[in-house]
Amino acid sequence: CLDRLAFKVIMMETASAKNSSRFAFLKQVKIMETLNDMERRTIADAMVSQQFNAGDIIIRQGDPGTGFYIVGSGVVACSRQASESSPPEELCRLSSGEYFGEIALLTDRPRQATVIATEPCEILCLSSKKFQRVMGPMSDVLKRNLAVYTRHMSGSVL
Repeated sequence: CLDRLAFKVIMMETASAKNSSRFAFLKQVKIMETLNDMERRTIADAMVSQQFNAGDIIIRQGDPGTGFYIVGSGVVACSRQASESSPPEELCRLSSGEYFGEIALLTDRPRQATVIATEPCEILCLSSKKFQRVMGPMSDVLKRNLAVYTRHMSGSVL
């Protein structure tokens, strides 16, 4: 049996350690390099960790965009179907520190690809509401990347 204060202290220490670990990880993520420490801490606090097994679908092409994701560990495969009758074409593989899901949040369009875990993965997720609130400093960087992605997709998939 734990008293309320002991439980609260344990929970706060655990949360603090987890956030410190996420903060250190986010310092290594290329897209986050232009943010200051306070912005990184805000994002670290807002992110939720999710575990996926090999073969699990993380996001599905055509679904509404509800989050922004960073691969914490493991590898995911991004694929796209040009039409419902065509087979999926693998676009790329993403590993630790790489991100996906920002296009649907920036454009209000449905997901443009399906992302599947190719091995056990930890994925850090930022919901669309939190994304809008804390990702303001990164929106220009994400929009630049969106332009590159759009050029790539128009030349290779469509």
